[in-house]
Amino acid sequence: MERHVSQIVQLVGLYTTNILLAQNDRDAGSASALINFSVNIFGVVGMGLVSLFSVQDYAFGLGALLLASMVIIALLWAYLLTSKKAHIKELES
Repeated sequence: MERHVSQIVQLVGLYTTNILLAQNDRDAGSASALINFSVNIFGVVGMGLVSLFSVQDYAFGLGALLLASMVIIALLWAYLLTSKKAHIKELES
């Protein structure tokens, strides 16, 4: 089961990286470095937050962190979709 989840995460990561790199016309190297840095920082912060819970509550802490992050991301996504300031390029098919 873990192998399938890992493969799904890798596939989603490929699409999101492609979308993010397509937004940048000039310096793809800097954009790629920023994407990788962000993934690592979020991983470090997330594991730090999860480790605040005791060993018995690790699963609860991880679930609570995932739920909270999904709610925050959904709210930010809704804001970006309704914002007039968001300029997202359309990707060519």
